[in-house]
Amino acid sequence: EANKDVPLEMFHGRTYRQAQIAQFEMLEKHFGPRILGELAVKRMRDMAAGHVIISDAGRDDEIIPLKEQYGSKAIYYLFVSRPGCTFTNDIRHKLRPEQFMPSHVASIENIHDRDLYESQVLRVLKKWELIQ
Repeated sequence: EANKDVPLEMFHGRTYRQAQIAQFEMLEKHFGPRILGELAVKRMRDMAAGHVIISDAGRDDEIIPLKEQYGSKAIYYLFVSRPGCTFTNDIRHKLRPEQFMPSHVASIENIHDRDLYESQVLRVLKKWELIQ
């Protein structure tokens, strides 16, 4: 995390963040704004999992292919905020909660130790009946 904005020789003086943004912009230009969601759906088809967590979605267009493939009832949105962490210098943003079913939206603030953070996440997953 701390090195995301450090220029690296392997990226010709760009930072890791700048390299990720450039890669996304190239994909978006050639394949459209839904490309990350489409790639996720393709990858998820090959998985033998009951649930899949996408930990870094940050563009509303990514959600559309997931909803088309799995339906709104299968998509949940847990927004985790943390003091000092924003979308500044990022191409991602906070997803719009209204594109999800209201009962499938939750947020937690990651301001405590890891044990309490895990407890908060588990509480939401139990509320959604995704775990027992």
